[in-house]
Amino acid sequence: MSEQALEKDRLFRQISLYFCQDGKITKEEFALLQKLAQRLKLDKDKANLIANEAITLYKNGNIEKERKEKPDVIYQNLLLGFAADGILDAEEDDLLQGIKSTIGADAGNFAKLAGSESKSIRLKPLVCKNCKGLFPLSHKEWVECPYCGEKNHIPRSYIDAIAARKLLTRHKSKIHEIRDAVGRMPSTFEYVITKFSDYLVFFIFFWVFIFTQHILNMILFYPLALYYKNSLGLNFFDYASPALLAFTKMGVLYILLAIPFAWIYKLKRKIAVLGPLQMSLAAGPPKIPGGPATCNNCGGALEITSSSHLVTCPYCETENLVNLPDKWLTITRSRLSDARQTFAQTLHNYKKETGKLKETLVSLFLLFVVFAVLSTGFYKLQRSNLFLPPATGDKASRDVLIPYKLLKAEKEFGKWNKLNLYYAKRNRKFVELFLLMKADEKISVQWKPDMEYYTKLQEKRYYMRDIPVPDRIDCEFFLTYNYRPSGYTEMKKISSRNMSVEKEYIFTANVAGYHHLRFYFPEHLNQFYTKITRQNEN
Repeated sequence: MSEQALEKDRLFRQISLYFCQDGKITKEEFALLQKLAQRLKLDKDKANLIANEAITLYKNGNIEKERKEKPDVIYQNLLLGFAADGILDAEEDDLLQGIKSTIGADAGNFAKLAGSESKSIRLKPLVCKNCKGLFPLSHKEWVECPYCGEKNHIPRSYIDAIAARKLLTRHKSKIHEIRDAVGRMPSTFEYVITKFSDYLVFFIFFWVFIFTQHILNMILFYPLALYYKNSLGLNFFDYASPALLAFTKMGVLYILLAIPFAWIYKLKRKIAVLGPLQMSLAAGPPKIPGGPATCNNCGGALEITSSSHLVTCPYCETENLVNLPDKWLTITRSRLSDARQTFAQTLHNYKKETGKLKETLVSLFLLFVVFAVLSTGFYKLQRSNLFLPPATGDKASRDVLIPYKLLKAEKEFGKWNKLNLYYAKRNRKFVELFLLMKADEKISVQWKPDMEYYTKLQEKRYYMRDIPVPDRIDCEFFLTYNYRPSGYTEMKKISSRNMSVEKEYIFTANVAGYHHLRFYFPEHLNQFYTKITRQNEN
C-alpha cells in the first residue's frame, strides 16, 4: 500500500474516532463520513470497516487511547488535502465545515506541521454571483465586488485555508531572492551603465588600471620608502622584496578596481535581463476594464495598493509584479521576441547573468596574480638595472667596484684602477663606479693622472707640449636609486668635490644601498687612475 493511501486511511480513522466519541454515529455523521470516503477515494467496505472499528473501540473503552491527534490538527491536514488541487467547491466547503463542527476543531489553534515544505494550498478564484467578475480574496466573510458592488460570501473553508497556509514551513520563494531587484525600475545611473558595451568597460578598466598603478607608487610605496630609510636605515628600492611589492600592489589594485568593475559588469547583465524577468512576473490585465489586475498564473483577482510592487496571489501564492510604469512595459515588450519566456526560463537567465559576479571576481583574481608575477620580474629587472646584482649585503657583492654595465671588468677596492673612455657613457664626459654601502659607511677616494698616457698624447699633438698635466678632477657622489614622492626613482646627489691629485677625500653614505661615484674627465685627459678604500671595514 502506498504512503499516500496509508495517510488517507489514518486521517479517515482519526475522524471516525471523534465521530464515535458518544458511542454511536448519527444519520448526519454517517452522511458526512460517506462523503469524506468518496472525496478521499476510499473503498466503501474499508470505510465501513474503519467506522465499525471505531464503535468497537468505544465499547471496549479504548477509544481515547487511539485518538492520537487533536481535532485542530486533523482538520488542518484534511483542509490541506482538499485545497492541494486548487479547487474548493461548495460541496467540499459544506463537508469541511460539517467535519470541523462535529470534531470540535478551531482554525485559530492551527500549528506548524512537520515536513510541510512540499505542501501547498491553491484555491480556485472566486467570481461575483451577480456580474461574474473576479474579486480579491479577503479574510472577511463578505466582500464587495469591485465591478458591480454586489456583496459576495467567501466560503469559510477559504478563510481557514488562508490561516493554514500561513503556518506552513516554507522554503524561501524563488522570486524573493531577487525581490529588491525586480520590484523597482532601473535608476538613471544603472540605465546609462547598460548602454556601455563590454569592450568599452574593459577599455576603461585597462586605462584606470594603468593610471591607478602609478598613483599607488606615490601613496603606497613612498611611505614605505620613508619607513625603510628612517627606521631600518635601508634604501627601499634596493632592499624591498620585488615579489612582496608586486603582490601587495596588485592586491590593493584588485580591491580598488576589480571589485567595482566586476560589480558594474554584474549590473550591466542584471539590467539586460531585468526586463524579460519583470515581463514574466507582471500581473495580468483586468478581465473587465476598470477591475483589479489578475494573477499571471491562476487568473485570480489581486488586491493592490499604490505602494505595492510585488503581490502574492491569495489563491495560488504566485508572485506578481504590479504598478510597473506603462512606458517601461511598452519598451520592454518591444525588445522581447514574440515568444514570451516563462518565469522559470527568465529566472534561470537572470541568475545566470547576475551570478557571474563571483566568476568575474575569480577570473580577475587570476589575472591579477599573473600581473603580480610579471611585475615581480619587472621589479627584479628594474632593481638590477641590467647590471647591478641584488643588494644582499654579502661580502662577495661588497668586495668589488662595478663599472657601468657588467660588460667591463669589475674593479677592486684599495688598488689603483685605470679608467678611460672605454668605461664612459655615450656622452664620453664622465665615468661611473658603483658600490654597495652600509648606512653611515665611509669611503676614501683618490685619483692621479696616467702620466705615460699623457706623455704619449703630448708627443702626438704638438699644441699640447706646453700644457701641463691636469692636477684636478670633479667627482660627484650619488645614491643610485632614490624613491621620489612621484613614484619614480632618481639619482640623488649626496656631495661633490673638486679633487687634487693623490689627495684623499672622504664620502659618507646616509642609508644602506647602492651608491656610485661619477668622475668627469679633465680637459685633454681621457685616462686616469682611481683608488677607492672602505673605511673601518671589518
